[in-house]
Amino acid sequence: MGTSSLKLWKYVLCLLMSLFILLLIILLAKVTLAILHFVYEQKLNVQVAEGLMDSICHYHWDNSTKAMWDSIQSFLHCCGLNSKSDWSSGQQASCPSDPQVKGCYAKNHHHLCVHAIQVVRTSFALTPNSQIDKTSQALGV
Repeated sequence: MGTSSLKLWKYVLCLLMSLFILLLIILLAKVTLAILHFVYEQKLNVQVAEGLMDSICHYHWDNSTKAMWDSIQSFLHCCGLNSKSDWSSGQQASCPSDPQVKGCYAKNHHHLCVHAIQVVRTSFALTPNSQIDKTSQALGV
């Protein structure tokens, strides 16, 4: 290997290490948030549910609240906080017409599971970097 190849190899290793550090920081942030969520889950659930139920009451009087609920219900394909019955004035236009539709709060718990899967996937993404580091040490780079 020439000198330029060794410099290129060191540059690639530097980039991989930077990527590893960035992924590690993201992983640590996600683990920290998961732990905080677990510790404060009950308190968080109550506060979020109260706030969302309060916002349902303001749906017809506040345009930003109306836009928020319409976008949430359209994006998550859900209706109300727990079910369609949360809307005292009848089902909203942004609610899906599916009779088996879930409430938006139940849909949110599904998204938290998706984030847990991302944490595991990120940790597996770090494995190739350690293999490359072992190879570089064997080559003396």
